[in-house]
Amino acid sequence: MQKRTFPGKTALLIFSLAVVMTFVCWRAPGYSAVVVETVNGRAVLDGGVEKARNEAVAAALQEALNRYIFTEKGVSRRFEKEITENIIKRPNRFIMSYEIQSERPLGDLYLVELKVELQEEALNAALEKIEKPRKRMVKRLVLAVLPPLSGNDEEAVAAALDPEVDAAAPVLETSLLYRTLRSELAVYGFELTRSGPFTPDLETMLSRTLKRSGEWNDDEQKIDPDWFKGLLAGDLVIVIRSSPAREEKVVSLGKSFWKGRAEMAFVDMKNGLVTHLPPVAAKVIEPDYVSGLKALTRSLTEKVKSACLDRLLRDYVMPETRETVLMLECRGFRSPADFELLRQRLENLRIVREVSLVGLAAGQLELQLRLLVNAEALLEWLNNFQDPEFAGRLSAYSLDSKAQYIVVSADYADRPD
Repeated sequence: MQKRTFPGKTALLIFSLAVVMTFVCWRAPGYSAVVVETVNGRAVLDGGVEKARNEAVAAALQEALNRYIFTEKGVSRRFEKEITENIIKRPNRFIMSYEIQSERPLGDLYLVELKVELQEEALNAALEKIEKPRKRMVKRLVLAVLPPLSGNDEEAVAAALDPEVDAAAPVLETSLLYRTLRSELAVYGFELTRSGPFTPDLETMLSRTLKRSGEWNDDEQKIDPDWFKGLLAGDLVIVIRSSPAREEKVVSLGKSFWKGRAEMAFVDMKNGLVTHLPPVAAKVIEPDYVSGLKALTRSLTEKVKSACLDRLLRDYVMPETRETVLMLECRGFRSPADFELLRQRLENLRIVREVSLVGLAAGQLELQLRLLVNAEALLEWLNNFQDPEFAGRLSAYSLDSKAQYIVVSADYADRPD
């Protein structure tokens, strides 16, 4: 196997990048500025082995970029021309390195398999410049969650709409998804409403928005976002459909693997776009049906929420980077686990840059937060906070006019111990 880097990469630069990546990964587990793709390339052996080899490598590198942009990021093919000119034809800016996994001639072809490292931040910045200037801002969002199906074909759609057919077990907690999405989106100026139940015709139309290129029959008419105007009151519809829960028994452990998957699409009526998000999947291992379905539902719901938020904020929001520092005094938490849950949820908020524990006393804890938006947005989020793992509710208020010191209290009065 051979490792190749593009001209201009020096040993010092690579070492520096490695140090930076190590620090970033330590500070934020799971985050990486490098995306790794394993791809294949081929070329015709008509001008010698070396020429075919170089052409096959170039084809594989292009495939790595295309896969990341159009499959994993779900960018609309509407921007293909600009992406080709600004990204595909300038691979040196976006490909950090590649490694040849295998190569061989096969008849008249030369085949290669590469492991390619893409520079995620550079790619995302370039995509943002291409997409955003042509998009009008949306404000009113509609959440449309469809019944779970085992497939995308018309027979499955018809079966789901038949009142005599039992619906498959859902693996999305729709009410929780709606509450948490609405709470966080409000911070960025979005208004989210929930729609449903749907008429059979509307449900069939929404289901068709989930079809991707290559899934349409020749005699089918592709969905036009304008068709939904007047049927759903909003600028953009978030369409979500999960598969039924799947169980795989593990006899040796006395448990089961539970699997679930969800498809998502945005129907942007204001810009006339249908955007497909990459599907998300969840997998848990539990001993019985009740705990298995519950854990799977929780995991898949969280992944769907994160995927929708990430894409909406990437495509439609550019938050102001004006950092605000404030103190959060926490009172009345009856267990360390409840306080830790709140701290984790704060850290996961995209409006929060940093959370630090600065004060600890009996029955009272203080956190210092660094926000990217004004404190009023955080106050609203705290007062609307709901989580299935938290047995109470929160109330928050500011002690000063600038909301730089906030008191948040946990109330368990309505919940049994």
